[in-house]
Formats: sequence, C-alpha cells, structure tokens
Amino acid sequence: MTILFLTLWLLLASLGVQADIDLDLSRLLIGSSAGGSGYRNIKIWQGLNDGTLQYNYSSPLGFGGGFDVPKKRAFARRDVQGWNTTLTMGTVTDNPPTKSTKRTYCFAQPLSHLDPTAPKTQFCQRYFINADYYKPGGPIYVFDAGEGPAENVAGYAWSQNPAFWAKKYNGLAIVLEHRYYGWSMPVPDLSTDNLRWLTVRESLEDSANFVRNWVPPAGLFNFTVDRTVLDPKNTPWFAVGCSYPGGRAAWLRTQYPDLFYAGLSSSGVTVAKAHFSEYWHAIQAYGPQPCVQCIQNAIQWVDDLLDQGGEAAQAIKTFFGLGELSRHADFAQVLGDPVWGWQGQVYYQKQAVRDVFCPYILKPRDPKSSNTITFGGKNVTLPDNVVNYADYIKTVTITAASCVGRIKYCYDNTDRSNLLRDDVTQWWRIWKWQTGLEFGYTQYTPETGPRVTSKYMTYDYMTEVCKAAYPPGKYFQLPSSPNVDSINAMGGYDIAYDRIAIVNGQADPWRYVTPAADFLPQRQSTILRPFYVIQNATHCWNLIQKPSEPQSIIDVNTFQDQFMDEWLNFWNQTKAGTGGAGGAGGAGGVGGSGDHGGAGGAGGAGGTGGTGSAGAAGGAGGAGGAGGAGGAGGTSGTTGTTGTTGTTGTTGAAGPGGAGGAGGAGGDGGAAGAGGVGGAGGVGGAGGAGGNGTIGGAGGVGGVGGAGGSGSTGGAGGGGGKGGAGGNNKPHRRAVV
Repeated sequence: MTILFLTLWLLLASLGVQADIDLDLSRLLIGSSAGGSGYRNIKIWQGLNDGTLQYNYSSPLGFGGGFDVPKKRAFARRDVQGWNTTLTMGTVTDNPPTKSTKRTYCFAQPLSHLDPTAPKTQFCQRYFINADYYKPGGPIYVFDAGEGPAENVAGYAWSQNPAFWAKKYNGLAIVLEHRYYGWSMPVPDLSTDNLRWLTVRESLEDSANFVRNWVPPAGLFNFTVDRTVLDPKNTPWFAVGCSYPGGRAAWLRTQYPDLFYAGLSSSGVTVAKAHFSEYWHAIQAYGPQPCVQCIQNAIQWVDDLLDQGGEAAQAIKTFFGLGELSRHADFAQVLGDPVWGWQGQVYYQKQAVRDVFCPYILKPRDPKSSNTITFGGKNVTLPDNVVNYADYIKTVTITAASCVGRIKYCYDNTDRSNLLRDDVTQWWRIWKWQTGLEFGYTQYTPETGPRVTSKYMTYDYMTEVCKAAYPPGKYFQLPSSPNVDSINAMGGYDIAYDRIAIVNGQADPWRYVTPAADFLPQRQSTILRPFYVIQNATHCWNLIQKPSEPQSIIDVNTFQDQFMDEWLNFWNQTKAGTGGAGGAGGAGGVGGSGDHGGAGGAGGAGGTGGTGSAGAAGGAGGAGGAGGAGGAGGTSGTTGTTGTTGTTGTTGAAGPGGAGGAGGAGGDGGAAGAGGVGGAGGVGGAGGAGGNGTIGGAGGVGGVGGAGGSGSTGGAGGGGGKGGAGGNNKPHRRAVV
C-alpha cells in the first residue's frame, strides 16, 4: 500500500502535475515503528505529567518511527550520531490538524537545480497549507519542516505562531517538506550516488522555486486569486523555521531577498562546525548545578576506572549492567543516554533531565542497592551518585529500550556492516549524510576538564558511522571531512540582513553555532534586525504558545508581534505611492510692438498615483501647475509681409525631464510654430518668436507628471513652454494654447 501511494505520487510529479492528495499519512508507515510511536512523537524522552517517564524510540530528527533500524533497535538510535543528537525541531501533537483540514499537496521539483548532469526527472515536494484566514495580498508564512516528515510539524500551521500570524494578518501558513525527508523522496534508494543531490543549496533552490511558481491548488479558496497577486512583488513572503530550518530561514532571506520579504530564525544554526564538543557546555552552564556536579563526579569516577583497564574497567561496566560490551566507547555511549535530552526541554511539561534524571541521581542511595565493586583482589566502595547513575541505566535506559538480556545485540557496535543498507526505509541515513557532507556537528566529549559525558565518546568514535555507511559511489563520495565552508560562506556567525529576526534560547546547546553564541558580543536589537535571547530557554521555544506561559515566553511573543506589525506596516505603506505634482505653466511670451504677449503654457498634468498594495488606496494625483502670467502688450506697428509658417518643434522624449523642442520662428507675417509637447515629466518647449506682423507661437504644453512606480512617488509634471513673442502692428490677440 505504501509503495503504491509513493509510486503514484512520483508519477504525478514526473508529469509536472501539482497533485491534491487527501490522505491520513500517519498510517502509511514504512516498516515498523521502533517504539510503537509512529510518526507523531519525535522526542526521545517525555516526562509525563504524572511524574512517570515514557521512553520513545522515535527519532528526534523529526521523522518519528516508521522504519526498520539497521540490524538492531537501540543501535541505530544511539550509534548513529544524529539520531538523538541532531536538531530536534520539537513537535506540536496536542493540537494536530483535523482530518478535514489536513490536506496534503504536491509541488513538482526537479531532481537537481544545480547539476547539469543530473537526470531530468521531477519529484513531489509535499506541503500542508492553512488557508482559513487568507485575503488576497495577505502575507504568506512558509514554515520549513526541516529534517523530518512535514506532518510532524504540520500543527504549527494550525495551532502555533505561524497560524496565529496568518489569522492576525489575513495570511497563509504553509508547511513545506524538505527534499529526501518524509514523502518528498526524489530517488529510489539512499546510496552514496543517489544522496549527492541532498545539499543545502539544492534544498534552498527548492524553496525559491516554490515561491516563484506555486499556484494555489483548485478548491483551496472559495474566491478567485490571480497568480500575480502571489508574486513576491505584490505579497510579502516570510521564511520561518527553528533549528536547522531556522538557519534555512536566514539563508533564504539573504540568498533570495527578492523572493523572501523577511525571515524568522528560531534557534537557527547558521554555522557549520565539524568538531562540536561545545554542545555539552549548555547543560554544564545552565543545568541545575547540584545535578551537573553530581553527573560530572560520577563520570569522572567511571572514566578513572576505565583508564585502569582490565578488571577495573570490566567491573564498572558490569556494575552498570553493560558487562558484555568490550569497547569502552560503546559503554560510554550508553552512559551518555540520559543527558542527550537536555535540548528537548519545553516549559509546559516535565523534563527528562531536570525532573526525572536529576532527582534520581541526587537522592540518597537505596540501602538495598550494592555500592561496591571488586577487582584486583580488593573491594572499592562507589559514591552514591555512581550507584544511582548505574541504577538508572539498568532500570530506565536498558529496560525502556527493551534491551534487557540483549545488551550485545543492542549496544555492541563493533560490526558496522549493517550500516550498508541503503533502501529508503533507512531514514537515519538522510540527516547523517547532511552532517557528513556539510555540517559536521559531531558532539564528542573533550578529554580534559569537567564533563557530563565520558571522554571515551571521542571524535573518532562518533564519526565511524559516516566512514562505514557511505562507501564511494560510481559518481560521488563523501569528503574526508565535512565541507563546512559551503555553509559558513552564507554568513556563519556574522549573518545579518534587514528583516531577519534572530531568536535563541539562553540554555540551548545549539546556541554555540548561531549568531547568539555566548562568546560573541550580543547584538543590538532593532526593528529591522531583531535579536533576542530567551532567558533559561532551550530549543525553539519562541514558536510555541500555551495557555499557561512563563513571563519569558509572554515577553518574546510580544517582541515578535511588535516587529511583525512594523514590517507589515512598512510593506503596506511602500506599496501605496503618491502621484507627482503637475508642472508649472510656462510664462507668457513678451508682446511684440502693438500686440498682446502669447498666453502662458498649460501646466503639466498631475502624476498618476502609484499602485497601492492589496487593499490600500492608490496615491493621490499631483495638483495641476499654475498658468503662466500673460505677456505685456506690444506697441502699434506696421503690417509685415506675409511670411512662411514656422516648423512645429519636435516632441520631447518621454522619461524624466525630456524637454519639448522650441517652435520654429515665423517668417515676416507667418505664424510661429507651436512649442513641442514635453516628455513625461519634461519641460514644454518655448513657443517660436512671431514674425513681424503675426502672433507669437503658443507655448508648449507641459509634460505629464511621471506615474508613481509601485511604492514610489510620481515624478513632477514638466513646466509649460514660454509663450512666443508677439509680432508688430497687428490687433491685440490672445495666443492659442
């Protein structure tokens, strides 16, 4: 069933069809959920309100379960750094879209925008859209789903900040799935060669292509919306995301400023870093200090025993229930399990680290628990924190993973051959590929100093997966180290641009690869470049609202509303231009002897008002120019000889300030030529001088004021031409204009 739907979807995409497919995709799982949680829950640890702890084996990459892990259940989650160490976006599962509104749409994307050698095929990029509040011209919020299926974060478009903004400003909220994730799969397998089009640049081009060419699916609105209304020149598009998608929001704004009017980067990782031991600094700096010190002391005890090797190392592994593991690194990886959940803390429910693990290891030792190990013919008494830590690993970590009695099967990673499976059910390969190719983000433990994870969780150990999982292909191979320069060239720590908001949590371990890293000078926040660090918050807190919120969340939401209001007010104002003022009429010509002067040239017409943004009135037309003063009367004279009529002056060129040509001078007794009409915004030509015995030429008509551009002020109208000088010895007449 699953393959059938996937095949249908890919077929439609290959034909260039934007498909409207209404499915309950949460039931279309590939393989089996490793923890029975399906797609919905992407958190590894969830502290439940009753104080119990639920251990979910769905991936914190954002894609939940729904696949077979390589060879063994716990192995893939723990050993594939990037499962429980990657950029968890969080999820909104308490208010998911209802079946009536959860409609899945398809936008056809090319396999590659940048590789001329790639097959000319297309795939379906899936998206969800909430159009409940839309009015033409309203903003469009594109929430980037990032490293997981879009349904995991679809709730943001219905019940969290993107939805609230859409409602407030009559906009659209779209959740756009990332290439290779979820159902936006462009290739038949996840081999090295087929993963070569999974790059950040390709995925950014996907989003840009969507903005340029998206057409609302039939039936989305109950009114007609012309595609030109959705053009970025007429509608403000916002890139919104948190974590990896937060970095993408910033890059989309800087790389495509003509397409994205603004970006909101929540916990946005804009820096790629191969060696990322700083990840652990956050829990050490912002975690409950008695607990942090307790963890550090316990880890130091364990590492000291591992350093001794032999019986001492075996004794401590056995004490933790992991005696079957021969490699210290495999043992260290399991010990790190409880603290991986720090970044996933949220303010509205109990937390695995703060509310479960910390109280567990801080409590007095259970008298029934042994506190001694024996090696080298001696008994060694362990401190209570080590005993409690070991009890937690045995009763919570191993039990919840269904690994009791299967330690070697679950945690021994000596054999890497199972990592070579590359069918599309091996979804762990996707984000891992991105880290190996461009990002790095290896969260290893430094060898020196206080630490909350074992020093045996080394960089080399944590990068073994990339070396084993992606053998060189026929056309491509992973670099020996991630190409972090490809990411950092887009701004890195210094990324900045008007209308990019950078919001981070103070205690977020990912803050160290954002512009808000604590070793950087804190930026000055302005309306055009908002910058905010939420006190005591971790990852992506500013995109979620709940009925009961701490003051820090109330404050950041107020902050976001302020700059959102200002940005959209500015958009609306600049889309309503003002017409230019009409040009002043030309001065009347000086009368010849015995005649009236020529009439002043007509004032230029007011400029046309600029087109207003949707719903805004057009700019007012400029006032007409004042008529020129009449010329002085001439004195009497004798009738002149009939002369040749002067040539009409050439019409001035259109554009800003093209002057009309001057009228030709009349021969004796001939009428002078009329001044040329000024170009748009140009000055009318002067009337020709009258020959003796005739009237002066009419002054040229002033140019029409320039039309206001979209969001611009119209040009001023041109001045009227000067009236021609009157001829001698004719009755007083008024020059014709």
